[in-house]
Formats: sequence, structure tokens, C-alpha cells
Amino acid sequence: MKKSPFFDRKYLSSVAVGVLSFVLAATAVVYIGYHMSSSVKEGVDVFYATSGRIPLNVVCDGYILRDESVIDGVPSGVLTPTVADGEKVRSGNKVADIYSSSSAATQSKISLVEDQISFYEKCASSHISVGDTTLVDRSLADSVLAIRRAVEDGKVTAALSMKSDTVLDIRRLGVLSGRVTDYDAVITSLKSELATLKASMGNVSSSVFAPYSGYYFSVTDGYEDIFSVSDIDALTYSGFFEMVSAAENRAVTESLTQGKLVRDFRWYVACPMSTAEASSMTEGKSYSVTLENNADETLSMELCTVLSNASDAVAVFRCSRIPDSYDFTRCQKTTIEIESFTGFRIPAEAVRFHEGMQGVFIRDEVTVKFRRISVAYESGGYFYCNVVDDTDAELPTETDSESTEQDKPYYSYLRENDIVIRSGTGLYVGMTLDLK
Repeated sequence: MKKSPFFDRKYLSSVAVGVLSFVLAATAVVYIGYHMSSSVKEGVDVFYATSGRIPLNVVCDGYILRDESVIDGVPSGVLTPTVADGEKVRSGNKVADIYSSSSAATQSKISLVEDQISFYEKCASSHISVGDTTLVDRSLADSVLAIRRAVEDGKVTAALSMKSDTVLDIRRLGVLSGRVTDYDAVITSLKSELATLKASMGNVSSSVFAPYSGYYFSVTDGYEDIFSVSDIDALTYSGFFEMVSAAENRAVTESLTQGKLVRDFRWYVACPMSTAEASSMTEGKSYSVTLENNADETLSMELCTVLSNASDAVAVFRCSRIPDSYDFTRCQKTTIEIESFTGFRIPAEAVRFHEGMQGVFIRDEVTVKFRRISVAYESGGYFYCNVVDDTDAELPTETDSESTEQDKPYYSYLRENDIVIRSGTGLYVGMTLDLK
């Protein structure tokens, strides 16, 4: 019987070889294509270039100068303020009670309860209603993270100092989310807790009264007589650094006092800086100033004078208000906004050099292009860039072809809403991106 061609071994072998060759070729194409694609797409991350207000800042140490006077006398027990720090009082007003016995923990609890009472009283008077909790959620998360980091770094005191802000954020969250509406009931409960805490402190052995009017602060730092403003108009460059030297040489130990009074609502921040930085500011003009321990509150301060020598200067700013719960730690990192401009904020990893020009790669539909940038300054891992409008210029067509030095292609500056490629490997001008 004659065999059918269907069972012909040579025929089957040739078909198998053909199929195998096709599969291997297809596999090779897929493999090469995969790696070429991954070299383009791996890690590609984009963002829209949007311009905004960018501040030009001077960052330096700031020394607080005030008209302060320590209240004479050493308490014979535990000093417990009856008014909030920074509260304005008249001559003869009671500012504190002195208890026969207490503890630091009890004092801390009393302070925290008083802050909460003050918060709910403000809520009741201003009729705060349910609202967006985004900012409070973010602040609470930041506070919890900061406390955790402080504890991990062994900074227990710093962690404890953040407790009040965290508790108040929790209270704000309750108000804004609508869980707390009966402020009177909460205030009554907190006042009862406050009375119980004060009752545990024993008897009031004496009280402290303001010897004159001013703003009362229960804590002194030992530098009140050094960083004085009594001769502020006659202060010189060398005189300021004599203050700093005297403070550095004074051995200040924690001591019990009856607090102090700030006798003038005007206070000053003296900021050592370079002459070049100081010359960029104008005496008599107001600037936005932020002290590190009060990062959430920017104050308007007037530059009242600049003290200088050949290469360095001290800019002295004056503020005419005492904000509630403001931290007046004597020396703090200070940020002064000199001016601002409209520009782009570009992550450093997106900035590249192409044909000797600094700029970024952008995605134009599915094609990679290059845009130049005009850098104003670099800070904190970002390039802050000016907006350059060259859209009306008659420009050559962008190309990646070989050219002479004279006819190199012109690359436009970064434009609003350009899609900037933050990161990616194997990128070049003219590349087609696979966006599948």
C-alpha cells in the first residue's frame, strides 16, 4: 500500500524546522523589542510644567531683642500662671499662683487642658462649622511623624513639646468633621478636669501680681538684660556682636523666677548676613519673615536698620504685634523673603545637558523633545527657573540631525504645561515613545 504524503517524514521534518525557525525568530523579535522598549519606558515619569510664585529668600540666624524685665522674687513653691504666655495685663493684675507642691507632669497636664479650653472657647465665639479636614489631617500626620522621629533620635524633650499641637489638631479634627458640636459641654468637662488637677497641687501659698502693665511670660531664659532694646537706636555692628559674645559666655542654668513682663508690643529680630544679601533689601520696607520655631506663621516685619562693616552686616527687623502662642526662643533660624518672581520649580533629576545647553526632555505627543531652562537658583533638590517667552521668535525647526556649530538647531525654552520627563533611560531628541 502506498503511503500518503501526510505521513511523509521528510515533509514533516521540513515543516517542523520552518515552524521552529519562525517561533525562534518571533521570540528574538519580542525579546529585542521588549528590551528596547524597557530601555525607553523603564522609570519614565512625567509631570506638567506649571509656573507659580517663587520666593527669593535669605536664610540666617535671627536673635530676638525685646524690652523685657524679670519680675523680682523667687517663688517659694511651684509657679502656675493664671494667664496665657504673651497675654496683655495691667499693673496689679494677678499673673500666677504659687502652690505648695506639684510636679512637672501635673504642670504639663494643666497647660494642655488650658490650651484646649481656650481652643473650644474660640470655636464657640467664632461659630466654626463642619468643613474640609485636609489641612488638619496633614498637620496631624506631620506632627505624629515628627514625634516619632524625635523619639527615635532620643530627643524626648522635643517630642513632649509637640504634644500640645498634636492634641489640638485632634480637637480641630473633631470640630471640622462634625463629631463635636456642643462646645459648652466640652468646656465644662475640661474645666472640671482643670479644677481636679489644681486641687492635687496643694494650697496656694502666694500669688504673683504684675508690677506694671505689659505682656506676661512665665518663663525666662537668662538673657533678658543682654538682648535689650533700651538703646536700639544707638546699636552698632560691634555692639550687636558684643551682645552675642556676652550671651555665649554667660553660664545660664535653669532657675525659678516669677516670670517676666515685655513692656512694649514692638520687638526686633537681628539677623547677621553678608553685605550683599543686606544690600538687596531697603530700609523702611516691610518683608515677610518666618522664624523656624513658628514655621506655620509668617510675620510682616519692617527693616528698620542695617548695621555693617566691610564684608558682613546685621539686618534689624521690627515687628509691631505679639501673636498668640508664639515661640520667642532667643535664637532661631530665620527666613526672609526679599522678593518673588513667577517661574518653574523643576526637580533636579529632570534637568539635563543637551548639546551644551541646560534643560529638560519633554514629551510632545509620542516624541521626545528638548527644552532649555533659565535657572534663577537651585535649592533643596529643585531648580527654580525663569519663564522665558520666545514663542514669537522666528526659530529654526528643531532637529537632531548633524549640524555645524553655526547652524545648530535652536531649542525653545520651557513653556507652560509642557509635559516634562522627570526620569528615564535611553532618552534622546526625536525618540518615539511607546505609550501603550
